[in-house]
Amino acid sequence: MSSPLAFRLRTATLRECPALREPLERAFERTGAETELLRRLAEEDPRLDPSLALVAEDQGGAVLGYALCLPRTLYLFARPVRLALIGPLAVVPSARRRGVGRFLVETARAALAERSLRGAFALGAEPLFAALGFAPAFGLGYLRVLRADLGPAGSATWRGLEGRDLEPCAALYRRCYAQADGSEERLPIALDFAAAAHDSHTLVLERAGVTVAYLRFRVRETLELCECAAKDADAAREIAAFLARLLDEHGQGSAEVRLGPDHPVARLLLGRGALLMQSQLAGAATLSVVDWAGLLGDLGAHFEAVLTRHKVAACSLQLGGRDLWVQADGRGGWRVEQGGPVRGFHFAPAPHLAAGLVTGLHSFRDLWFDVPLCAGSDLSAKGEALFAELFPRRSPQWNFGPVFELADE
Repeated sequence: MSSPLAFRLRTATLRECPALREPLERAFERTGAETELLRRLAEEDPRLDPSLALVAEDQGGAVLGYALCLPRTLYLFARPVRLALIGPLAVVPSARRRGVGRFLVETARAALAERSLRGAFALGAEPLFAALGFAPAFGLGYLRVLRADLGPAGSATWRGLEGRDLEPCAALYRRCYAQADGSEERLPIALDFAAAAHDSHTLVLERAGVTVAYLRFRVRETLELCECAAKDADAAREIAAFLARLLDEHGQGSAEVRLGPDHPVARLLLGRGALLMQSQLAGAATLSVVDWAGLLGDLGAHFEAVLTRHKVAACSLQLGGRDLWVQADGRGGWRVEQGGPVRGFHFAPAPHLAAGLVTGLHSFRDLWFDVPLCAGSDLSAKGEALFAELFPRRSPQWNFGPVFELADE
């Protein structure tokens, strides 16, 4: 493995440096998909931070690898948390196994805290991420929906997405997704709602001139309803009726609906007989937290509500090698600070499970049942009850925007 001193680092996006396209396509080992994604993000995403678009070069200036670290806000416990998606990540074939990927990821993680980003998440089963402390944190929830369970096909008129729909679509998304752990905050921009892949479509439904529902679907071997949101129960039923119509038109007997169990349309479909499927994606959706104190602070309202109900002034968690207190500040608020264990209310989850605990992939009960996973904890019966409510099992999944489908064709 080469020393990091063998590499030079600079920052560049495809917008600033179109010449990056050729070495990146060599790194991805196919033409068009990931580089088109990088181009679209650079040109259209206002959240992109060009200083987190990292290029590794050799001393002669030849490109060895590239990593884009994309700031993203994800909902956890219905609270917004600023994280970053690391990806696409690529190393040219001739530079692999020389530490280029490690160099890029470690550099990206080191830059997060100063930008108030609490950590980075990644998609992919590369051993590199596990070696750098990334741990499974998100899964995939979807429904298997049979045509026979949907009832009559709908006749409502759905139309293509237009610019005037972006604001109402963003509001509908918040209404249906903000309570789901891991859902990504969306902006009222085309990048976040318009279908990007050639086999993908975004449609909207109006009622009295008001956008009341939207959906995005793909037609491949299986019809996939990738995303949807509705203003009310009537609009949710129209989504189900349109799904029936799509299945009839494409001669298919079932659809895959990528919704978690708490989504209102998912609840409607489950009531009609849909099967709920859950996958942890073989541990490939991972998270590395670089600022545990900041992350707990972002979730302060959740901690405050639970500690208040249990009439507990403070608790502590061992995270990132430190004991962190969550406690009342004496002024009606809450603060997070470093300190020793709180007797009877101290929880020390195994380091490789801590990220999944805070996202809901694991629950306190999952870990507490296996004592070695909680070595170092000090919990009374009241402490157990507290942490069971602080960390229940949930169904976290990153609900990625349509532009990322470009890399999934």
